[in-house]
Amino acid sequence: MFDISFVGDLVNLEVLSFAWCGIGKLPSAIGKLVKLKLLDLTRCQNLRIDNGVFKNLKNLEELYMIGSFDENVRFRESNIKEVAMLSKQLFALEVEFVEKENLFEFFSFEKLDKFKIAIGGYFDYQLDNDSFVNKLKLVNHCNIDLHNCKIKKLCNKTEHLDLRLKDMIGLEEFHYDRHSFSYLKCLTVYDCSNMKYLFSVCVANGLKKLERLIIRKCPVLEALIKNDGSEINGVVELPQLLQLELYHLPNFRSIYPDTSSSMCALFNSQRGEEDGNIHKVLFEIDLNNQQPLFPNLEKLRLLYMNDMSHVWKCNNWNKYLLISYSSFHNLTSIEIYKCNKIKYLFSPLMAKLLSNLQSIEIRMCDDMEEVVSNRDDDNDDKDEEEMSCTSTTTTFFPHLQSLTFEDLTNLTRIGGGGQSNGTKTNVIHDQFKVSHVGVVSWCLCQFSKEIIITSCNGLSSVIPLDAIGQMQKLEVLRVTHCESLKEVFESQYINGNSGDSKSSININKGSVDIDAISRQSNINMARLSNKLKILVIKSCNLLQHVFTFSMLESLKHLEELIIQDCKAMKVIVEKENGEQTKDVDFRSLKFLTLQSLPNLEGFFLGMNNFKWPLLEKKMNAHK
Repeated sequence: MFDISFVGDLVNLEVLSFAWCGIGKLPSAIGKLVKLKLLDLTRCQNLRIDNGVFKNLKNLEELYMIGSFDENVRFRESNIKEVAMLSKQLFALEVEFVEKENLFEFFSFEKLDKFKIAIGGYFDYQLDNDSFVNKLKLVNHCNIDLHNCKIKKLCNKTEHLDLRLKDMIGLEEFHYDRHSFSYLKCLTVYDCSNMKYLFSVCVANGLKKLERLIIRKCPVLEALIKNDGSEINGVVELPQLLQLELYHLPNFRSIYPDTSSSMCALFNSQRGEEDGNIHKVLFEIDLNNQQPLFPNLEKLRLLYMNDMSHVWKCNNWNKYLLISYSSFHNLTSIEIYKCNKIKYLFSPLMAKLLSNLQSIEIRMCDDMEEVVSNRDDDNDDKDEEEMSCTSTTTTFFPHLQSLTFEDLTNLTRIGGGGQSNGTKTNVIHDQFKVSHVGVVSWCLCQFSKEIIITSCNGLSSVIPLDAIGQMQKLEVLRVTHCESLKEVFESQYINGNSGDSKSSININKGSVDIDAISRQSNINMARLSNKLKILVIKSCNLLQHVFTFSMLESLKHLEELIIQDCKAMKVIVEKENGEQTKDVDFRSLKFLTLQSLPNLEGFFLGMNNFKWPLLEKKMNAHK
């Protein structure tokens, strides 16, 4: 092993760094460097320190000793006592005390301005590598008395706080005051099995700089904020919160336990009038509040929140939309995973609020039936018609990039505004409004650049008829393992079945010819998406075709077409009446894969010639 004892002879040395050098031992000779101001031992794995190294470093101001995961500095008790003596003079300290953490109560932090301190555990190098951030991490059975330990004085300087303490009941154990945590930007609470709440009201109101709030696996956590008898004026808000993550909190009830207060409740519990069950709502919009709870929230992650029934709920969306300083307008991404009681994500009336939304991911939510729904909206017919009328001049979701839906066994439709709830009469009525009154329906999927759908066995079609002619952004569409899928692009309103196309229904004492409506819709179908580049369909065993002939004109930019493992697939392009005999030019298609299609009769059974000028030689086309 390389001997660095000679460094002790450099008695005028002020800065010494062995960062990432891999030395295994810090010899006692380093203690001769009495003028040393900075010592950096970062990422020196399994480092052993001789006794007496720190005892004579009277001028040391900065000490960095964070190791690699599970290979940290191997402190002896004498080493820790020497560092504790030095702590009175240090301006910067980065250290992990995995063992003998009970000795940490002897430290003093009067001059400390810059720190990364972990007690009882390690820092995750990949997650905790941000520089110039004051970070405090307390892990597992951390045997320190937070009341008496001077570490509590670091609270008002801490920017990232990571708590993983099984025995902690609440942050009151820090013996905080109203100025505590005033610089806190990121709070992570993980596996605190006895914690019932986080903050008192006074501390919560001081979290003006909090940007990330992550709470995971706290089985008895009931509320974020405890009523400590403080006078409450307005709402408790987190004005700079950018990211909120809630993960497996089975007893979580609200951000503030007293639902009779004027606060906007987070996770408000309600008893449903129809089913008598307790409904837990993440964002229960209170129109009496004049301030938003999370005005700058950008990312929302909900995982394993199995008791949650709604994400958003409001008794009058139109009134709420009039509030110019509403919450959620900065929201860019929504991720929901294994929240098994949620039936839909949001109301169509929220489209204006979510103007900066970029991505939605919903995975393994058993009860999810649709993404956008008006089922809980009051006066939904009037409200939706007003919203739909504005869509002729308003672009909803202008920044939406991706929709991902995976393992949603009950998902039957994606949903949008001015659409039906699934009955035949409503479907025809909605299409009547589209054709004659001028009210424009919309679907969430028509605004996205990429759509990925996997194992959604309740879907009979992906793109609804109203949206087909309005999908001007779609570039990538991937649909796999959807066992009930009969159409990728919906061609008829009544369940896609071949019924009597001449049937009609009386609406307002008049008669509407459904066939005429269908012909009007087919005009839009020719304008599928001029930007579609990649289409992948796999393991959809009821699907018999992908396109109709009228759609081909819109596929000028299609570069990749992959159809695999679809047992019922007969043709890729289905014939239509009145087809033209001109050639069909797939001018941009480079890759074509047709694989494991046992009933395929041909790409197209009409008389038209197909051109593929850019198609590469390798083409996989077999049954």
